[in-house]
Amino acid sequence: MGKVCYSRVFNQFGLPKGKAFPVTTTVPASARTYARIIKTGVVAAALAVGLVVQPANASEESVKLTNEGILLMEGGDLNAAIKKFRAALSDDRKDENARYYLAFAYVQDGNFSLALKFLESAEFEYWDANYLRGIASMNLQRQDDALGYFQASAKETENPQAFFYFGMLSYQAGNAQAAIEN
Repeated sequence: MGKVCYSRVFNQFGLPKGKAFPVTTTVPASARTYARIIKTGVVAAALAVGLVVQPANASEESVKLTNEGILLMEGGDLNAAIKKFRAALSDDRKDENARYYLAFAYVQDGNFSLALKFLESAEFEYWDANYLRGIASMNLQRQDDALGYFQASAKETENPQAFFYFGMLSYQAGNAQAAIEN
């Protein structure tokens, strides 16, 4: 069984440096770290060497399907990614990663109603769940809901896009003071 240096793949995320794991090891990570891994595309490198992020209590098959879906989504094949995420949820209805990334794919695809259905059906630890809820709500013309989600995202994560959209929607609603203060 080969070893891979965890720090070569993940040291930019503030994780333990120089620690080697067997290639087949599932490496736990916080939702925030996982989101940063996904956002930077490092997940492809991690999967290539056998490192995956597996949420507690998720089945191995669901994790496998979810990670395959993430790679398909990164490659621009949203329809195939959505099928993988749906298959992952069919295998394990409680897999929050599969549920979150299915909603994320629906946002990417412009299907905001379905995205909200999955985002609102469970609590997520992901740093940008409220941001995605805000994007979906804004696109469905639910401005009050979007304002609340963007405000929550801005407070929880200091997400600059959440601040921007909160300010923009506040200004459009005639509340310039809230736009300036937040």
